[in-house]
Amino acid sequence: MLASLMIGLALWGLIALVAFLLFLFSPVGKCVRHMSIGRPAPSLGSDAFLFNAAVASGGEVTYFEDRTCEILSDNSTWFAALTKDVEQATRSIYISSYIWEADEVSEQFFKALAAAVGRGVSVHLLLDDFGNCLTSEKIERFRAEGIKVKRFRPFKFGKIGFYFSRNHRRSYIFDEAVAYIGGASVSQKWFLRHSRKHTFTSYIDIMYRFSGPAVRHAVVAFGELWTAASGEVLQFAAPELLLERESTQNAVFLNHSPRVDIHPYTYLLWYSCMVAKKKIIICSPYVVPGEAMAELLIQKARAGAEVSIITQGTGEIWFVAQAGHSYYEQFLKEGIHIYECQGPAHLHSKVTIIDDEWTIIGSANFDIRSQRINHETMVGVQSSDFASRNTAVVEGYLKNAAKIDLKKWQRRPVLKKLLEQSLTFFSEQM
Repeated sequence: MLASLMIGLALWGLIALVAFLLFLFSPVGKCVRHMSIGRPAPSLGSDAFLFNAAVASGGEVTYFEDRTCEILSDNSTWFAALTKDVEQATRSIYISSYIWEADEVSEQFFKALAAAVGRGVSVHLLLDDFGNCLTSEKIERFRAEGIKVKRFRPFKFGKIGFYFSRNHRRSYIFDEAVAYIGGASVSQKWFLRHSRKHTFTSYIDIMYRFSGPAVRHAVVAFGELWTAASGEVLQFAAPELLLERESTQNAVFLNHSPRVDIHPYTYLLWYSCMVAKKKIIICSPYVVPGEAMAELLIQKARAGAEVSIITQGTGEIWFVAQAGHSYYEQFLKEGIHIYECQGPAHLHSKVTIIDDEWTIIGSANFDIRSQRINHETMVGVQSSDFASRNTAVVEGYLKNAAKIDLKKWQRRPVLKKLLEQSLTFFSEQM
């Protein structure tokens, strides 16, 4: 009798464990597999498109000064601009970073922040608990210099179910007047030219430095997660700079905070691609789009739109790359162009361009993890000039990229194909 009871408890324990792992890692039952639109979508360039894109995603319509926005696609330029803003800050610095590594570059950046505190600048640093590599001792060193540091979602038993939802946002805000968003974090991987060590894989990335009304949304995004991590409600020094002025609306700002079955970034991305008539360019280090997005890209390719995907071929996170490869054959059969950058640097840029008119920038990858789990910051900008400037950067990557050929791709080993398909089962974490 006791033996039967023990076996029964063990089986129930196994079932509970499997169910828990499925909840954490599997996309089964968590998303809409197919999406549709009730009536013809408004054309790009219209106020109706902006409004509906905001409604679909829960984002906010705003004005983004795209002509004055600096597109920083070179690591040395980005680092110089960031350092200059730290040195010139007079009131406040707010930084949210997914990755912060303990290396030569972060030490240099730490000293600049400490000097800012010495000038009377209030410095707030929000680090993701999973992505950052600083020890508790190093974080205490930051605090000893007067830098306010908080970890986002440290591991706690009562919050295991939330631990895998990370703060993937990268934002750097100075005096509530200037902000950066994009894919770069604080590590020598992004600042190769400023390091004496060249034994690591460097990253190619894009950061966007902007001012104007859109800065307010970056501040809101930071304040939301800072309060969640610290319990402190921030009081901003110059709120008058954050007030919306009367101006032409041309953008949707999305502070993506997904829940189990609500995925705002998916809706913004899907709706944006739905209106495409001529061209879709997707640049992302990881390409695991999920069923609804994959279905839409295929529909657009069949309708005659030129769909191009530019991604990394270095395979830095190999299991994510393998899961992405499971989509390649179907995409290639439908005429979608796929380019893999060959290195030695790892492509980490994230930008989507629709019909040379609408551009989505920010921290999110073109993958399921960014769509359904991570906290991200994204901006959709309606401007042909801004789209053209981003297209020039992205097309520059093609000089060091290989175009995937369908016939050669079909000849890859059967075991590799099986591995790719099996990894899609865990695509919730990719």
